[in-house]
Amino acid sequence: MLAWLANQIELVTAFREGRDVYSEFASLRYGRTITKKDTVERFLGKTCILGLGYGTGAEKLRSTLKIQGKVELSLDEAKELVSLYRATYYKIPQLWKALEQDLHDIMQVEEPRYALPNELYLHYANLRILDGKMVYDNRNGIKGIWGGAIAENVTQALARILIGYQMIKIANQGYRPALTVHDSLVYVVPKPKQDEAIQIIRAGMSAIPDWAEGLPLTCEIKVGSNYAEV
Repeated sequence: MLAWLANQIELVTAFREGRDVYSEFASLRYGRTITKKDTVERFLGKTCILGLGYGTGAEKLRSTLKIQGKVELSLDEAKELVSLYRATYYKIPQLWKALEQDLHDIMQVEEPRYALPNELYLHYANLRILDGKMVYDNRNGIKGIWGGAIAENVTQALARILIGYQMIKIANQGYRPALTVHDSLVYVVPKPKQDEAIQIIRAGMSAIPDWAEGLPLTCEIKVGSNYAEV
């Protein structure tokens, strides 16, 4: 979704072709071909792809890699990874700047907000400049906002709208989810209908609304007798 929003064509193409984007980025860092068998190196690539797209800095990246994957990097090495990501997928930082400028421009509007495809809004309450930084009010108090954070907000909002659209498509075919977890849908179906359900769910979770033309989508389906098995 982020790559599509930023029009980072080569990254969108990689997703569309079903390539292992995490391994490809790790390969750039290590200077050799990384595959899923290289679990540590691929974890680094995955962490970078999932985190650096929203402006994660070197300190946080270094900490995340150490805590979650036991990957030890120096601060300079983490900075090099941040620079590599931003240079490789340069249109994503450009998107941050554009979104931040947009939000700054509409700050004078009485209710600064982004209109979403489902006719709801992404709203930043009491948006203002405080001590030279753009901030707004949320349930926990004053929160800073900048380009990378706006990109994350917009991406997550669109992803939620998208999966809601897909759930409705699948529900119209007779299957309602028992549970949702982030971008996963969980269904409970009778065994005799398992194959039918798989086909309907796969088609539904690959469906693209009109506003998302060109966005590559696919899904993985796992089957088990209980949630722990999948």
